[in-house]
This record gives sequence, C-alpha cells and structure tokens, in this order.
Amino acid sequence: RHGVGERGEGAWDAHGASAPSVAFAAEGDVRLYYHTFDREAGAFTVGMARSRDGMAWERDAPGCGAKIGAGAEGAFDERGAAYVQVVPNPAADDGSYLMFYEARDADWKASIGVAWSPDGINWRRGAAPVLEAADGAWDSAGVGMPCFVDVPGGTPRLYFTGWGADGTPHVGCAECTDVGPEGALAFERHEGASLTTLLP
Repeated sequence: RHGVGERGEGAWDAHGASAPSVAFAAEGDVRLYYHTFDREAGAFTVGMARSRDGMAWERDAPGCGAKIGAGAEGAFDERGAAYVQVVPNPAADDGSYLMFYEARDADWKASIGVAWSPDGINWRRGAAPVLEAADGAWDSAGVGMPCFVDVPGGTPRLYFTGWGADGTPHVGCAECTDVGPEGALAFERHEGASLTTLLP
C-alpha cells in the first residue's frame, strides 16, 4: 500500500502517524520516521517504517517500530518526542545519524532534543535539550518543530518554531557553535531571528 495507513487497536501507533521525515539509507532501504501519541503511555512517540521504493511502507519490517518515547520522570522529554527530523551526522562520515525532535516535559512545555544513532535504527538520546525557551523573549513559552540545515561551506543552522507568552508562533534560527561526536551539539540563537521581525 502507498503511505503509512491505519493500524489495529493495541498497536503503539494505533492512533495515527504524523510529521514524516525520510532518510535514504541505501538503495532499496528508505526509512520514514514519524510520531504518534501513545495513549497508553501518555506520551508522544517516534517510530520508523521501511520501504524499498519510498512508496509502499512496512511498519513491521526488521528494525522498525517505536524508537524514542517518554523520557525518565522529571526529564525534559518526560512526555515524549514529536516532529522529528533525521539527518546524516555532520560530524562524521560513518553512516551515523542525528534525530532532532520536539520534546515535551511533564508540564507539556516544548524544547528541542537530539538523539544519535550509529545506523538509523538504534538511538541514544541526549540527557538535556540542545535548545530551550528563553525567559522574557519572543519564544518564552517553548521551542519545537526543529529543522536542521547543514550549510555547505558554512555554519550549520537550526530553524525552529517558538511560541510567545500569548501562544503566538514565530520562526527562529540558531547557529551551531560546536559539533562533537555522537550528537554532542551546541547552538547559539539569534535573539531577533523571528520570522515576524526579519528585515526587508
């Protein structure tokens, strides 16, 4: 079948699939990462499906299934991970990957986390977010929906959605100031880089 469709009751992703991110691992191995809300766990969860042609998808193929879900109690991602983006690791040419995701804490406040994988199948998440809301700023209510861009010949950037105290969303940008092994990243936001305040 084309697309990722409905699942039977009882499956971890029985209540839908959203926000796809596609990675071409090799010829005949296309991987689709997506999120759902796991009602049993009470958290957003990221999973993976596989395809040979990028059209017909299998959610029960080897290596598929839930990948990143609820974090530990008190963690920045206690309520799980959503709006995922999977990219080749810019710090290594070894087939490893980074997964950027919108994390939700116990109060549902959003921040951006990153996980590292040697193969795109087995993931290890970071212990802290790589980008958080800034008190008193235009994105003081939370940041999420990450879009990482490895700028050719330049500094990698992380575009993101930020929410103000009144709930209004804007688009912001942060530059990568350090790229270390296994997903060790540091970002510095552009304080005024909201899409609503860009210069003409």
